[in-house]
Formats: sequence, structure tokens, C-alpha cells
Amino acid sequence: MSTHTRCPEIRISDRLSLWFKSANRTKRSNHSPDVEDKSKPVSLILLIPLLATLFASQAWSLPVGRCVTARTGQVLTTTFVRATGANAFLTSDGQEIRLAGIATPHRFALPPMPDVAPDVDDPADDPSGPGDSRPIEDAFDPLESARQTLDTSLLRQTVRLYPTGPTRDRYGRIRANVERVSDGLWVEAELVRTGLARVEPLRDDHDCARELEEIESQARAADAGLWALPEFAVIAADDAHRKRWSGHYVLIEGKVLSHRASGARRYLNFGDNFGRDFAILLVDKGTVARRDKTQRSADRFQDDGFFGPGVDGKRIRVRGILTRGGGGLILPSLPEEIEWVQVQN
Repeated sequence: MSTHTRCPEIRISDRLSLWFKSANRTKRSNHSPDVEDKSKPVSLILLIPLLATLFASQAWSLPVGRCVTARTGQVLTTTFVRATGANAFLTSDGQEIRLAGIATPHRFALPPMPDVAPDVDDPADDPSGPGDSRPIEDAFDPLESARQTLDTSLLRQTVRLYPTGPTRDRYGRIRANVERVSDGLWVEAELVRTGLARVEPLRDDHDCARELEEIESQARAADAGLWALPEFAVIAADDAHRKRWSGHYVLIEGKVLSHRASGARRYLNFGDNFGRDFAILLVDKGTVARRDKTQRSADRFQDDGFFGPGVDGKRIRVRGILTRGGGGLILPSLPEEIEWVQVQN
């Protein structure tokens, strides 16, 4: 794996143009102008491999975002060998790379949504009760589709790595944004655009979350990939209390009714019944979160306008693991896990 300084590169489309020009010059130089040219045109069959390479490289079109190129730190260049998962791959020098800021979720059995809201206090009416699970259809598997896409689109390709930090993840992988050198493709963005991954920012790779969330919104509107599956649909805040969603990483959207402080904690409430309505819990700076033992700063949420009078009555979308308790609760660790939602007129 070598360091790299950016320099101009010839795209495959440019190479194809140069190849045709070279072929034409050779043809003219081998024939006298007063001799009839009886040579046969180049067979299209001979061009198929070249054209296939061209279209495979140009099928993806999203360039690396400014959030990546503006990042300070070492840029690495290596060769893709094979995918080890939906969002990870091995390189020619034996390193394993984890794509930054995104994840392809596992599919899970989703109980059917009843027409009438159940009484969740009665276990018999709980839609997540035993024997009420719907089997997963085999038609589309986001994990396998993402893995195959990496293999077919990056096999033996030179890639440029932009690490998100100096440390590796707990599996020893380098977490990095990845660029395909042949055409400048931003791999994470393309997986998100095609619905083969969704944005899941972590504290050390969240600087591109906003750009990727914009791409994700377009994919969701087009029902691309996983967004066409019911288990990954955005959940209305009014439905978050249903136990069918508990324990899963989900997206929940709704209008904030109020905000309140309780000791060191800050809540965004989506209803007036704190025991049955969905809420977002923001933890003050210096408070240690129970789940991952990292400090969550309410200052950043407040700086971004997600806590205070200005958020009341606004529509927002939050992502994270939905925990049980009350009407459901999400504890975001980053402001990038919350988005403002534009209300359509």
C-alpha cells in the first residue's frame, strides 16, 4: 500500500477515444491514397470486451465528496482483491478495509402491521408476539447484493483510501472512504445511491454523513434497493411504540411536540404521554452513556438547533437502535443522526 499525491488521470472513455484515433492513423498510413481500400471494418465482436470495461467503469458516476478530499491525513493507494462482506474488502497487501459511514443491514422477520392499533399492555394484542412473524422473502438480499457489487465493480481495480482516523476498528480493519481510481467513483456514495447501504455514522467517521444522507434521501424516494422492503421503511413516530421494531436500527420521523430537561438529560418528545409516546434522549456533556461508554455532548445537538425552543413543532428524522421503554426511545450520539425534514406543501 503506497501513499499518493493527486495527479491528472486518463479516464477509460479517453483511452477509448485515443484507441480509435490511433487505429485510424494506422489504417491511413498502411494504404496508398490511390489504391482502393478493400480492408474490412473492425469486427464489433473484437470491441465487446473493451466496451464492457468502459460501461462497467462508467456505470457508477458519483465522485468523491468534498468531505473526503478535505480530510487531512495520509491517502493510501492499493488494489482491491475480494469483498469480505457487504461493506468490507481485502487489498493486495493483505489489509482489510471497512467502508466508512455506511452499513448494509441484515433483513429480519417483520410481523404484519394490524389495521387497528393494538393495546400494547395486552400481550395477546402485541404484533410481535409468538407465532406472528412473517417469513423473509428470498427475492432480494441487501447483504449479498452489496457484496457482489463490490466484487464485480472493483475486482483488480486500483482504489484510493482516505482513512477516517489513525486507529482500526475492533476487528483490525482500516475504516476509510474509498475511491475507484479509474473514474474517481466514491464507493460509499454509490452503494447508498443504489439502495445497497444506508448511512450509519460513527463518532470517528461522521464527517461525510450529511452528504451521504442527501444521497440516501433520493434513493429512498426512488424505492431503490433496501428502501423497497417494508422492514427498512421510515417509521412514523406514532408507530414507534410497537414492539415489532425494538432492538433494530431504524429511521423514525415525526413532529417534535416539546423538549424538556430532566437532570442531566435532554428529551425531545413526540407526544404528551411520556409513558406511551416516542422520544429522543440527548445526554449532557460529561454524562457517560450506558451502552457504549462514550461521552455524548448535548452541546453539539444544541449548536445544530436540535435542542431548545426552536425545535418544537419542527419535523425531524432520527436514526439509531430503538430501545424499549415507554413509547420507544432512541439515544443518538451525534447530531448527524438527526435530520431536518422539509415539509412538502
